[in-house]
Amino acid sequence: MKLLRYSLSAICLMAALGFAADAQAAIGWAGNVWPLHGSIQVPTGPVSVYAQAWKGGVTDSPGQGGLISAELFYKTDIAPTELSVAMAYNGDVGNNDEYKGDVPQSALAGAGWVEVRVVFTDLSDNTTYTGVNDQNGNPPPQRYSITNVLSVDVNVTFTLCMSGTATAGAPCVIGGAAPIGNWGTGFMMTNVLGEEWTATVTFPAGSNPAFSYKYKADACNTWESVSDRPVTLPTDGTTAVSLTMDSYNNAPLGCAPVDARRSTWGKLKSMYR
Repeated sequence: MKLLRYSLSAICLMAALGFAADAQAAIGWAGNVWPLHGSIQVPTGPVSVYAQAWKGGVTDSPGQGGLISAELFYKTDIAPTELSVAMAYNGDVGNNDEYKGDVPQSALAGAGWVEVRVVFTDLSDNTTYTGVNDQNGNPPPQRYSITNVLSVDVNVTFTLCMSGTATAGAPCVIGGAAPIGNWGTGFMMTNVLGEEWTATVTFPAGSNPAFSYKYKADACNTWESVSDRPVTLPTDGTTAVSLTMDSYNNAPLGCAPVDARRSTWGKLKSMYR
């Protein structure tokens, strides 16, 4: 009987260790899908989708963690049958491994939207992680609208008021479009008067009309701490757009808006005619 008790104990211990091993083997987290749900894409190239996964003792080491795969599923309003492509390792982001997959351009022609979802598989036990949210926490599937590209070059004027925040050097406008650096190198601004700065940037024909932007102070070194500002430019042949004056960090506006200045200047001119 003593031998039987020890055997049963050993069996229970092995089972417990087995469950622990299974739990340790599972992917602990996946998410940070980019682009965000609701974003606008163009049909002139593939839509690149990024997602990250974490598994303790695997992804937190430099390089690609072993025995993890990712698959990108997609469908459109004109092709509702879901297709998939394998995602490739794209590098480390902190302790996470990032993967990238492309919705092919051929799937976007004539489509009004495309829906995507990412599935990670732990190849050590074939478990899957399917609840892969985007960077704003939106659950799958993530849907992107497909829109026309800019038909002509569009000159976009950004106007910024520092609104009491000192800046050691010119600020810049930076954002998710090539003309303003793709969140890398911003476009430097020119001082107008006092705390007011401006920049006119050309967005070439064929560009995505939708993007987000923000500002960096101190010679383009200090980020604002506010959310990105979304913009969708007209695709009707408009060649110039002046955006409403922004305030750094969305502080109470410390500069007169451009329209107000124009109105005041118009009144002064009429007084001295």
